[in-house]
Amino acid sequence: ALRDALTANTSSAITAAGTSLQTTENTLVTSLADQGAVQSRIQAAQTQQKTLSTSLTTLISSETDADLPSTVVKLTQAQTAYQAALQSAASIMKTSLMDYLK
Repeated sequence: ALRDALTANTSSAITAAGTSLQTTENTLVTSLADQGAVQSRIQAAQTQQKTLSTSLTTLISSETDADLPSTVVKLTQAQTAYQAALQSAASIMKTSLMDYLK
């Protein structure tokens, strides 16, 4: 429309085409602003999710990791107590009723 108005050298048609172009430009700028806002919210949500994932991984790791030296000491203590109980039971089982009565 602007091209035809310029070719015809009609000032009212040029003004009308300019107004139409201004309206279209405003619509385009508004749409770009909306798209930018949506993209900004998506990026903020992604950043928040990455931070949450990292902190959750750290928390899970700290809760599930075992302190190796203290775990080995506890296991050794339990093993020693179990072996002592087995030896005691074996000693008791060796004695018969006749040995007990003597």
